[in-house]
Amino acid sequence: MARPLDATARRGELLDGAFALFAARGYHALSTRDLARELGVTTGALYHWFAGKPELFVAMLERQVARQVAEALAAVAPHGPEARMAALGAHLRANMDDLQRTLLVSLDYHRAHPDGGSPLAGALAAYRDALVLQIGLPAENAGLVVSLVLGELLQRALDATHAGADLATTLPALAALASGRASDRASDYGSANAAADAPATRPPQ
Repeated sequence: MARPLDATARRGELLDGAFALFAARGYHALSTRDLARELGVTTGALYHWFAGKPELFVAMLERQVARQVAEALAAVAPHGPEARMAALGAHLRANMDDLQRTLLVSLDYHRAHPDGGSPLAGALAAYRDALVLQIGLPAENAGLVVSLVLGELLQRALDATHAGADLATTLPALAALASGRASDRASDYGSANAAADAPATRPPQ
């Protein structure tokens, strides 16, 4: 006889099921009653877990983003600092379908709630924070990586024939370019400060 799921596991199961439904049918097409029926619970039971469909969606997105971040970090962990960006790029390239589904359902939610704040912004911030805090990228570089991957996902959504960039090559090159620019700015700043601190030369009497 199977043991009953505890509350945390049951909640996670509902959120995972909801993600599959939203990805297949879209946010706007599913009512709370539809979700409850497809998830195998009563509407009252679903309201026990979540205040409504928007709250369920936000919790679902947070769970999906946390899973994706954890999987990416696990893929990067065995590699040294020099190889991490290539490993991250290879992992992202292999999981573009999953990332694209997450993006598309998030955009669908935003269309339904244009004035209610977009949980997609929180998701993008979570990705950037992981790159900074867990992988060690400077914040500017992390923002560039997220923007590049977001652009790839949107292009894939708009053009089914889009082959996609080789992220295992592109991400290290992008990070190196951004680091070079940061070093140049730091050098320019140091030169400017040195010039400002240098004693002024007096003209000969």
